[in-house]
Amino acid sequence: MIGEQMSLQDFLSGFTEFTKEIPLKTVRPATSCVVYRTTCEDWKPENFREGIPGIDTCEQVHETINHQEKTLVVVTARRVPLDWTDVQTLYSWDWELYVVIWSPNQNLLYINCSTNAGEYKALAKAVAGQTAALIKGNDVFRTFDGVNRLVLQQVGLTEILGRNVRYTGRMGGNVGPGVPDAQLRRTLKSVLSGTGYKEGAKVTAAASRKRRIWAHGRERVDQLSDWCKEIGTKLLDETINPDQVLAGTLESQTLVVRPVKRPIGVDWPEEIYTTPEGLWSIVIGDQEFSLSEMSIDLLSPSRDGALRFVISSENKRGEFELSLYEEDEAPKLSLFAAIRRTNSDQTGWARSAGRYNRLLLRQSPRHLVCGRVSA
Repeated sequence: MIGEQMSLQDFLSGFTEFTKEIPLKTVRPATSCVVYRTTCEDWKPENFREGIPGIDTCEQVHETINHQEKTLVVVTARRVPLDWTDVQTLYSWDWELYVVIWSPNQNLLYINCSTNAGEYKALAKAVAGQTAALIKGNDVFRTFDGVNRLVLQQVGLTEILGRNVRYTGRMGGNVGPGVPDAQLRRTLKSVLSGTGYKEGAKVTAAASRKRRIWAHGRERVDQLSDWCKEIGTKLLDETINPDQVLAGTLESQTLVVRPVKRPIGVDWPEEIYTTPEGLWSIVIGDQEFSLSEMSIDLLSPSRDGALRFVISSENKRGEFELSLYEEDEAPKLSLFAAIRRTNSDQTGWARSAGRYNRLLLRQSPRHLVCGRVSA
């Protein structure tokens, strides 16, 4: 953490003077960009005004340049009339953020804009010369290389039939396997977006054939620069076959019976990781715990035994069993809680319904309620 902060300070210290109303360390652009190949010996970031349409109509224009890191940051603001009144003294502000990064080692120019609308050709040519060429088409899907266990949530395909062009879009939890191989062979990939893993961490990746490459999230300007140069390395790698993107996708299968395989892990629901930790707490019996005090682990895993897990703190624990089944041709699951009888070493299992109704994964306004584990 200390090293990361020092790196950030070194990066920010290289910028020219910027408006104090918008500290650069607070700027969080979306991880998104369009990429241009360049042939210039040096870029000219001071020429950015020639490449932003209508910049003369902006009430505010703030820019700063880091010459060492080849990074330009521009913030513009326009007055926008209100739809519900003609009074000229009433208006709102339309703010736009531009981050432009040139990598002379890669001969690539990266343009990030908060509107994500357009290819910014004029801006690219203004700062990198008239020979700047947009990277688009099939090559953009090289950026999926290195993303393991890829699960696609969005697939857009374009099919050309004579003079007719037909677009097919699929969105959902895992739509990659739902696209037939025959359809893939006669279509062009237009948009792909999905999640996977890189070096053990969960990542997102997305690209559009027309131009844009993105990942879901926001980063600091220095982190955006690193991310851009990383995808640039993939774009330049001629050994990466973009047609193999779908070949490595995971195919999900809904289970209605317990598979004869040994479970390898259990984890909290994804929602817990995507919301502030302070919103969650866990109740075992009548005692409440913060999420950081608890752990979730498999309980006696085996190839064909019951699927059991335990949620525990230093002095409290709740044991649960998961049952998979099918009802009305739909997959279902039941959750049971371990009930240890008073003055007995025997353990029984009670359904999550009925009198043991305060069980795992039922979210109250601020609690993940585990339930009572003794009777």
